[in-house]
Amino acid sequence: MTESLRLPVTGGFLAALLLGARLGSGVPPAPAPAGKTPPVATGQLAAQLARMAHPPPTEHWLDEDVERRNKQARKAWFEAMHRAAPGVDWRAIERRNGLAETARRRALRDAPPATHGSWTERGSDNQAGRMMVARIAPDGETLYAGSSKGGVWRADLDGEGWTPIGDNLYGGAAWLEVMSPDRAGDPPVVLAATDGGLVHRTVDEGASWDEVAGLDDPWSIRRLAMKSDGSERLFMVARGDSGSFLCRSDDKGATWEAIYDLEGFNGDVWLPRDGGGTVWLVTSSQLLRSEDDGETWTVAGDLPGMRPTSAELAGSEAGAPTFWLALSSTTLYRSGDAGANWVSVTSLSDYWGVLTASTVDAHRVAWGGVEVSTTTDGWSFETVNDWWEYYDSPADRLHADIMGMDVVPDGEGGETWYICTDGGLYRSRDGLATVENLSLDGLRVSQYYDTLTSTADPAHVAAGAQDQGYQVTSTIAQDDDDPFELEQIISGDYGHLTSSDGSHAYVYSTYPGFILIHEGEDDPVLYSASFPSGESYVPWIPPVIADPDDRRAFFFPATRLYRYSRVGSTWLPSTWGDQEFDLASGEYVTAMAFSPLDSRRVYLATSYGRAWTSTDKGLTWTQSVNRVADDNWYYGQAIVASNTDIDTVYIGGSGYSVPAVYRSTDGGFTFEPWGDGLPDTLVYCLCEASDGSGVLVAGTETGAWRRDPGDDEWWEITGTEAPVTTYWSCEALAGEDTFRFGTYGRGMWDYHFVHAPDVRIDGSQLRHLGRVVAAAAHE
Repeated sequence: MTESLRLPVTGGFLAALLLGARLGSGVPPAPAPAGKTPPVATGQLAAQLARMAHPPPTEHWLDEDVERRNKQARKAWFEAMHRAAPGVDWRAIERRNGLAETARRRALRDAPPATHGSWTERGSDNQAGRMMVARIAPDGETLYAGSSKGGVWRADLDGEGWTPIGDNLYGGAAWLEVMSPDRAGDPPVVLAATDGGLVHRTVDEGASWDEVAGLDDPWSIRRLAMKSDGSERLFMVARGDSGSFLCRSDDKGATWEAIYDLEGFNGDVWLPRDGGGTVWLVTSSQLLRSEDDGETWTVAGDLPGMRPTSAELAGSEAGAPTFWLALSSTTLYRSGDAGANWVSVTSLSDYWGVLTASTVDAHRVAWGGVEVSTTTDGWSFETVNDWWEYYDSPADRLHADIMGMDVVPDGEGGETWYICTDGGLYRSRDGLATVENLSLDGLRVSQYYDTLTSTADPAHVAAGAQDQGYQVTSTIAQDDDDPFELEQIISGDYGHLTSSDGSHAYVYSTYPGFILIHEGEDDPVLYSASFPSGESYVPWIPPVIADPDDRRAFFFPATRLYRYSRVGSTWLPSTWGDQEFDLASGEYVTAMAFSPLDSRRVYLATSYGRAWTSTDKGLTWTQSVNRVADDNWYYGQAIVASNTDIDTVYIGGSGYSVPAVYRSTDGGFTFEPWGDGLPDTLVYCLCEASDGSGVLVAGTETGAWRRDPGDDEWWEITGTEAPVTTYWSCEALAGEDTFRFGTYGRGMWDYHFVHAPDVRIDGSQLRHLGRVVAAAAHE
């Protein structure tokens, strides 16, 4: 059950492979994509071995069928976590929560610091996450970049001095434009938009973000572009309940109007980047052009092929212009006569809607998917680098998963390409022949599923990230005054980090496909074990729980409970008890916890809102008489067994149709709603203070919350210091009044709480919040 490659984390994977790694026990090689078996000819063996050493980023993968399955599995997992009654739109609810949180931060801009605690950013300082877009400010000296749920950032053109200006902005920025200030000496105007239709602007470098006017509550944005002729006029392709429209703003994004009805088609707009004034628009059947900013349109040409479902347009000013058109994400076409005629260039594979062309070379275009594909002759395409090359050379090899590409003229006849990946932001100044990583220092936008700080050495932190692998601090010297630097010791996506005694002697976590075993406090060695055979109902990243009585064993809950024990250099599973938890079709265990007071007492929750209790360490189980929720619209995402009372347990989960948190004080026999104060949301994590005080915190889609013993409700603790993002995981640091949160977009943050009565909020903050709540209630 424990497979393939046992690797000490010293000297890198390729070195370990080439210097006699044993193909016997440890991390499994990534399967080759169907039809794409890596060659093993002389000169290519090292490349194949390097690829085998790195499990692929799992959100997407080059084998189209595997990519499809992974996308579907992750989507299904995410939807299941946000379980709600029919007709309840959890995305719309979280959109309102996010807007309310941005408004709250705007209202609290000048409020004094909170008295209930303080926040410290902990990193990672050197492992960036998903970046979406890059723009250069009008001064030509400042680079702005948008992230996925990590806000907006600025730095110099070399990526030095990254500074967040969007910690108070929900949703990050998939689209970004930076414009000249209204008054000389003021900061530039920054407009940020999400793929999900949230659009905000700031005129004070992010001190506050304001919603724009004139948009009909769009729920999707396909393009945001600014004219380069000095007018700073903006165009946007947006989609909402009333359809798809091309919208225009004449006042730097403050107000908008719809100027063309795309009749539901996912079209695109392209603007020259060299000062040209023509606006080009792709409809469902034609390419249109306008010389008066969309007041009137003329037909440039008909689209090729059958009626498409979507279109992305890229142009090269070096042609007439030369246009490149991706239709229905399946075929790439080219026009050398400004759209009058089209020729089919190639079928698209590994394409995610990212298409960009050179400003100086009519034959160069690139598209993005897992990797970047590009051409220098307009016909034959090759990848800039294979995704697995990044891991041995992150400074000059692109990370996998391309979320955006932008090309900016340099004013001297050349251009700079910016490539946004799941591992940060890159640039190229030679047409993608080489790339430079601009995010190796200070771009702190990691997307963490979980963290685990060692009780043996609190300087040792392990983290599981989205597409940035399993990371540790123990292999890098740390500066106590700075955010952590972490080393990615294996690629992929990892969650549910767990340890029997809290140390890093043995740490267990899960990847979508196997269990990762980390052995060693200082010099970790990695192993893997397969999921139990025959388990079909397993979430994308399933839970795993260390055995509190044996640090070399762990439990894997699914439709049944399994216990893995070490036998030699392998971990073998066996069923643990006879209880089947799939009482409904597709039901499985989603969370499980041992009581810290007695390891025989175990609690678990399921994807259908049921709660179970065991008094014999999981061999037999009793179901709660009222499950958790009265109605079957609950997904138990997080569970905490009290460290002060063996009969008290808390469960957090999807609170869109029922309360988000439940509590039992009778050993799990009955549960009561305990979510007062929380918005309708998903509780990703719950955590109890390690000092026995009973202080609880919760992480949600948009912030962090706290509830003390005796409180009647939860109260928000994000304040004005911590970012507005998803708080996915939490741990209570041993011996400290500190909770460590892993966020999905802004890395790790520590909340240092204060024990005192009436520390929640001061009067000025309360008045601000009252105004925000009152305003939100009337929306």
